[in-house]
Amino acid sequence: MKKENKPEKPRSYPQLWRFNLLKVLMPGFFKGQRKNANEKVYYRYLQHVRFKQIDVAYLLLLVVLSALGLATMFSASYASSINITNDNIGYYYAQRQAIFFLAGFAAIAVLCTDVFDYHMTRSLFANGVIFGLGVLLMVLVLVAGKADPNEASAIAGDDAGGATRWLSIGGFRFQPSEFMKICLIFALARILSVNADKIGSGASRAEEMIVCIKCFVLIGGTAVLMYKQPHLSGMIIICAIGLSMMFISGIRFSTLMGFSAVGIVGAAAVVYKKYTENSYVTDRINGWLYTWDEANGDIAWQTRNSLIAIGSGGWWGLGFRNSRQKFLYLPEPHNDFIFSVICEELGIAGGLIIITLFLMLTLRGVKVAMNAPDRYGTLLASGISMHFILQVLLNVAVVSNAIPNTGISLPFFSYGGSAVVIQLIEAGLLLNISKQYFEKDSIEKEQKSAELIKVDRQAEPAPHSAG
Repeated sequence: MKKENKPEKPRSYPQLWRFNLLKVLMPGFFKGQRKNANEKVYYRYLQHVRFKQIDVAYLLLLVVLSALGLATMFSASYASSINITNDNIGYYYAQRQAIFFLAGFAAIAVLCTDVFDYHMTRSLFANGVIFGLGVLLMVLVLVAGKADPNEASAIAGDDAGGATRWLSIGGFRFQPSEFMKICLIFALARILSVNADKIGSGASRAEEMIVCIKCFVLIGGTAVLMYKQPHLSGMIIICAIGLSMMFISGIRFSTLMGFSAVGIVGAAAVVYKKYTENSYVTDRINGWLYTWDEANGDIAWQTRNSLIAIGSGGWWGLGFRNSRQKFLYLPEPHNDFIFSVICEELGIAGGLIIITLFLMLTLRGVKVAMNAPDRYGTLLASGISMHFILQVLLNVAVVSNAIPNTGISLPFFSYGGSAVVIQLIEAGLLLNISKQYFEKDSIEKEQKSAELIKVDRQAEPAPHSAG
């Protein structure tokens, strides 16, 4: 007698669910814990996600940029290293930076395995814990933070301005604002993905405005915490990342511009108030407007030497390690103004090559975002990619005096342990997203379910997300 054909047991989504301890981080995705019907549908949708090889091109670009960053940082920091060490050690900063790079790539190695899956951060519990930790650290830095120009974060004038951007825990110093950037990306990605059916042309204006209010509360609250430090460059990056993610999510342009106008007016009012109070903002703006005016004295010293470095390098540069401005003419040459040293040693051509590499990295990130298996992955990859390219463009604008000096570092190049480690973790998250794809044959069989079709359509990138 023939045995009856038993129904085939459905394959579980990712392999990592066999680790029961990880279930605590995903309370909405497991039997007996699902309280939201939409989460149940989302779980069914994820059952069709499969794993592939990571985006090797993105990883190679990351390795190249990191290697170039460490090499140029060694050259730019040589004079500063000798100046602060008693034994005339020229590789002090480079040695420390190399350790931070190793820690960052170790994190990438973990994020590229099956032990971690980016969907773990989508649940309200995990997302809230990450964002709450970021806010807690930002509040602590206002209470017990320090201005630390010796650790390559603060630029000239921060100490005098009373800036507090660093926390020291167990002898380890770091910038909470760097961690807060990725926290905001996580939070916005969740809000915009969970409310995907409430934004765009198919939703009502009222629903879309409510989603916008939620996002702007997070962006505005984070910007206020950075304003209190004060950390003007952090405010600019946070607002730019937030607006770009909202645009990519498909929110109507008119709605987005209406809310943005209020924020722009408010920011302009704050800057004008600071300018009239003869604060550090006054010095930055005057140093930008009247860079070569001798009456400005030390205010524009950094910017003037930055322009001298770029100009003296010409098209092809003076040669690697042959910079003159790094010998204590250009303050903190291994940090925010490292691009000036790059242009002096490698020329404008070398600077353009590095910018091109960042553009290629961004394009690969956009491709990963467009091929992500769900909207949450699309927004997460988009936010990370926008973070990198926006910070690069703003740094280049500062060192070339296109905008006032705001102390924006160059990703993977500027000295700073917390910044490098967080940036490499972000890149690791993007690589984790690049591993996943849909098994089309499997999902087509299941698309008789109206709910599954609805989730599938919501997971598609917005039409203008590629731009």
